[in-house]
Amino acid sequence: MITKIINSKKFFWIAALISNFLWASLFSVIKLGYSIAKISSRDVYGQILFAGYVFTVSGIITIGGNCFKSEQCFLKKNTRKELKVKSVMKIIIIALCQTVFQYSFLYIGLAHTTATKGAILSSTNVFIS
Repeated sequence: MITKIINSKKFFWIAALISNFLWASLFSVIKLGYSIAKISSRDVYGQILFAGYVFTVSGIITIGGNCFKSEQCFLKKNTRKELKVKSVMKIIIIALCQTVFQYSFLYIGLAHTTATKGAILSSTNVFIS
């Protein structure tokens, strides 16, 4: 029953619309979170901690959703494979460079500007790359 609902086109469109709405409101939500948590623009450690909370919660939701959908939590029965050390190192490097540094700079920079200016600056990425 649940698999049928999750695999339906209606669920796909609703999930896509919600994801787009959340992504579009990212800068406003971060600024709102700063004001609710009383994090000042000078509190860099608080900004990084706030980002860590956000990513931890989103990771838990992602893992929970995957376990809920597949009912096997990432690994199918009898298909467990060991990761090679080289692959794990590549994953760690990509995670550090792309996620940690990028979002650390985003959260710190957003504390020093308005959400509107941050969104405009972020959208110029399309023209630069």
